[in-house]
Amino acid sequence: ARRTLILARDCPEAKSSRDVASLEADVVARGGIPTRPRVRDFDPGDELGTGNFSRIMHAVFTPTGAAYAVKAIEKEAVKNLERRHKNIHNEIKMERRVLAKLQHPNIVKLYSTFSDVATLY
Repeated sequence: ARRTLILARDCPEAKSSRDVASLEADVVARGGIPTRPRVRDFDPGDELGTGNFSRIMHAVFTPTGAAYAVKAIEKEAVKNLERRHKNIHNEIKMERRVLAKLQHPNIVKLYSTFSDVATLY
C-alpha cells in the first residue's frame, strides 16, 4: 500500500509541545508516522512521477520501515509560478484539505504534511 505526504501545519488539537510529543509517540507506536515528520526520517527511493512544480518519490520511513509516496513541492518553483498563477497557494492548500478528508480505495491517503527550508512535503 502506498501512502502520501503533502504540506505542513501545526496540529491544532495539541496545546503544548508535550502534547505534540505524546501524540507523535502514540502515532509511531501504532505503526504510523509522527504528526511532524522530518526529511531525515525518510530514506528516499526512486522517483515515481513529476508535475508542473512537484515530484513524487518512493521513500521509506526509517523508524518503522513503512513505504510511502512523498510529494515534494519546491518553494522556489511555487514562487516563480505565482507570477503567472496568482491562486497557486490556495490550490496547494485546497489539495491538502481535500486529500485529508478523502477516504477511497483508489485515492492515496494523506498521512501527514511537513516542510523544510526549501520544500513542502
